[in-house]
Amino acid sequence: MILATTKPIAVWGNVDTGHGPFPPTPAILPVAPGGMTTKTPQNMYSASGNVKVGYKDKNIGVHRQFDVRIPHISAATPFPPELFTNAGAYNGGLFPYTKSGSKTVKTNGVETARKGSPVICSSKIATGVNAVMIGA
Repeated sequence: MILATTKPIAVWGNVDTGHGPFPPTPAILPVAPGGMTTKTPQNMYSASGNVKVGYKDKNIGVHRQFDVRIPHISAATPFPPELFTNAGAYNGGLFPYTKSGSKTVKTNGVETARKGSPVICSSKIATGVNAVMIGA
C-alpha cells in the first residue's frame, strides 16, 4: 500500500516563497462570497468564503486553485511590478494565482491549496496550517 503525501492546508493570508527580485507576497485579497470562483486566471478572491479552517482563534477561508495574492513588486530599483517586466507571468490574470493544489481534496469544485502548491509565476506557497493535513 502506498500512502499519499499529506501537507498542511493553505488558508487566507498564506505567503508564497517569492522568486528572483520579487519578495514573498501574501494572499490577502477579498474572501469569495458563498465560495464563488471563476475557475480561471481572472479570479479575484484569495480564499473561500464558505469553507473555513479554525486557525489562531479564528475561522479562516481555505485557499484554492486560482485564488490570488497581492501583485509581486520587484525589490530592485525602480521597483517595477512583475506584470510590467513579464506581461505573461500570470497567464492572462491580473494577480499571481495558485496554479494547482491537491488532486484529491476539492473546495468549491477546485483543487484545495497546500503548503508547497505552485503559484503561476514560479513561486510556491510557503505557509499552511499544520493542524490540518490534506493529501495529494
